[in-house]
Amino acid sequence: MTTKKIGLPILGILVVIIASVYIYIVKHQPNDDDKAYHRTALCFVISKPELSKNPDDMYSNFKDIATNGIPDYAYYKPKIYEDYAHKLMNHYFSLSPDEQAKIKADPLLCTKVLSTE
Repeated sequence: MTTKKIGLPILGILVVIIASVYIYIVKHQPNDDDKAYHRTALCFVISKPELSKNPDDMYSNFKDIATNGIPDYAYYKPKIYEDYAHKLMNHYFSLSPDEQAKIKADPLLCTKVLSTE
């Protein structure tokens, strides 16, 4: 009888912990729309030589474009996911110089290539 009394609260606590971990993970992962917005903003930065000259400044330029690209009065402003943005940049820098040059010249190809990250 005492194991039922003890087991039920422990089960309830475990359910709450598991649900909390799931919600935390889901809230910290970009959805498909956010991923597309990140790719578009990064492709814009890549296509502008003055913004993508220095790899160290590329993230700060991306962040400026992504945060200021949506007007203040917009109902929904995408959240910037730093880890995902760095993942996209690492994917871009892992490409050969020829592929990087093609991507710089064609924004549609850029979004297509970055979507395969």
